[in-house]
Amino acid sequence: MSDTSTIRLMKYYQQQIGRPRFLSSLFRSPPENFHSTEEVEIDVRRQGRNVAIPVVDLRSGPRHMSRDKTVNKKFKPAVYKYESNVAAADLIKRAPGVDPYTDPDFAANATREAFGAIRELEDMFRDAIELMASQIMQTGTLAITDDAGSAVYSLDFQPKDATGTLGSGDLIVTTGTTWAADGSTGDPLGDLDTLANNMAACGYDATDLAFGATALHRFLKNATVLQRFNLINANFGQLNPQGAPPGGGASPVGRMVIGSRMFRLWAYDATYKHPQTGTITRFLHNEKVVMWADSAPRDLSWGAIPMFEAARDSRVASFLPSRMSFASAGIDLHIGGYFTQDAQNLVITVGCRPLTIPTAIDGHACLDITT
Repeated sequence: MSDTSTIRLMKYYQQQIGRPRFLSSLFRSPPENFHSTEEVEIDVRRQGRNVAIPVVDLRSGPRHMSRDKTVNKKFKPAVYKYESNVAAADLIKRAPGVDPYTDPDFAANATREAFGAIRELEDMFRDAIELMASQIMQTGTLAITDDAGSAVYSLDFQPKDATGTLGSGDLIVTTGTTWAADGSTGDPLGDLDTLANNMAACGYDATDLAFGATALHRFLKNATVLQRFNLINANFGQLNPQGAPPGGGASPVGRMVIGSRMFRLWAYDATYKHPQTGTITRFLHNEKVVMWADSAPRDLSWGAIPMFEAARDSRVASFLPSRMSFASAGIDLHIGGYFTQDAQNLVITVGCRPLTIPTAIDGHACLDITT
């Protein structure tokens, strides 16, 4: 007997932090988006907004229609690879939630620890995809850095941002006049209406707006915006948070008519830990507003990581799958593992090759509210 006291283990609590999937949920993973190639291609054929013009009469010849050319785009997905170690020496210790007077079950504990590592890595990969999605929605480009600040992956989807001004018809733009903190300057409704018109000129009708924390505060401080909610119940806008955001992590703000369009309004201030600085950083910049058309296609592709199946350690293969792929959940993990020669460590490897692709690059836009 270790001592004369009595102890009761009440419960086992493991912290599960809810992770945001708001922007990445806009990118879909149908079955055809899972592949085993090094690169992926998409063929894009844009359709103009030309109207038909009649001929003079029945004796007139037909007018000629010129179809826009197809554009082919090729991309190489990012590669993520991690490994985790399960030491047999650690498995002899009491596992959380287990009676301390129970002999350790090494096989069961190893399986539990292995799957725990896989679940944790899956969350890290999903956060990385959310970061990809947030960069694309704000800049139309990808720029992924490591913990030293060195660029390890970059990709330019060539968004419409030649001058970055609203009047030019671009989609990645900065406002002409800063939205003031007290609402005294700036034209939020005019800016957003112009941006939506720029998108409409490219063939997509905007439906949603996601505000960074500062952008939302300044938007609601603007007197013209506030009048929208006080026009004798005319319902040009409604601050009535309801409805679950796609993917979670965002807060519904309400809805508003801006120009001739009805928008769903979202607030998004989810964060991640910056790999270089270690600071808590927002996925959506405080002073930006992202606009998108719900109908515009956006894809999340998953590439395979080659491995020799015949060389897989059969002892590890008995309890660890080689691949966890779910189109409905938008995830595709490639899993490997082996025991060290002294049989005292289990090494688990987990990797994936995701890529968020703005298939309709003109189907979203971003406004920086400060000049």
